[in-house]
Amino acid sequence: MARILYTVCGVGLGHCMRSTPVIEELERQGHQILLSSYSIAFDFLKKKFESSKTIQLFDILEGSENDELLKIVMYEVPIEPKSLGKNFLKLLNNVKKFRPDIIISDFDLYSSIIGFLLDIPVILISNTHISEYYPISLDLKDKINYSLKDRAILYSFPRIDHMILLGFVKPKSLPKKVSFFFYPLREEITEVQVAEKNFFLAYFSEKELEKMLPLLKSFKQKKFVVFTRKKMRDTKNIRFKPLDKKEFAKDFAICKGVLSHGGITSISEALFLKKPVYLFVKKSFFERYYNSRLVAENNFGHAEYSPTANGLKHFFSNLKNYKKGIKKSGYAPENKKMAQEISRLIAEYSGKE
Repeated sequence: MARILYTVCGVGLGHCMRSTPVIEELERQGHQILLSSYSIAFDFLKKKFESSKTIQLFDILEGSENDELLKIVMYEVPIEPKSLGKNFLKLLNNVKKFRPDIIISDFDLYSSIIGFLLDIPVILISNTHISEYYPISLDLKDKINYSLKDRAILYSFPRIDHMILLGFVKPKSLPKKVSFFFYPLREEITEVQVAEKNFFLAYFSEKELEKMLPLLKSFKQKKFVVFTRKKMRDTKNIRFKPLDKKEFAKDFAICKGVLSHGGITSISEALFLKKPVYLFVKKSFFERYYNSRLVAENNFGHAEYSPTANGLKHFFSNLKNYKKGIKKSGYAPENKKMAQEISRLIAEYSGKE
């Protein structure tokens, strides 16, 4: 069995949720794992794996000063101005003690640097890199912004021996050292009963929701279920619900369509459940802008960069058309295939099965 350093980007819960089935499979196989993350992702993983006999958990930010001031910079690296180096050295020292045969990084820069410094093979899990292999047309302004900022992120990882590329559309061709898989989904979504009732599900950040609410209220003949962290009072056509993954999955499966911010997880879930998608996306957030372009170009739904009544009206009137596009997508989550490929790569690069 191999000794594996498995690091997970702590921005949101998307990375840790997609890595969970992979970690579970590696645990089942008996590998020794040092599992590292930070922020809410670490809390999620700790709850899931703290009783494991083969998994050690390491919080990169444990004991750091000013946890409330956690910042996410362009690399999605957990930093505080005074403790960037300290956090990295903490992980490096723990890795040296653990002596891994291989590193699996779910879009975590620290571990790629460590692989480079200690000469340990690195398998990178990424959906962000798909823009390199499934390009979209960009105007000059967007092209400059993408090249200077977002493309720089893709090339900031100093060591990648093999990449697990995730997405909801499949690139036509890939290099030998890149393996593509349709985006993996959690069991709450894949095992839910699908139907269609007369309401739309909405999920946005608080700031995005502030812009969306007046528009949703103006469509008095439409009903909406809005999931939010903020406690809010129901209106005549909007019901607010607290975030709960089981309740969210249940309503997702029976809604007419989904209104969201363009994250890859919610888009993939919508495609799996055959739900048309309306996206309100900030163009400055390139990953979500890129996702929104793929959704529009493949006829999975409608995207706007400033929400309008006309845009929502267009979405509501084209649901049947979007369902046809979704039917042609070929999307199906590849949790098992992805885990099998990672197991194969572990054996190939570490020499241990």
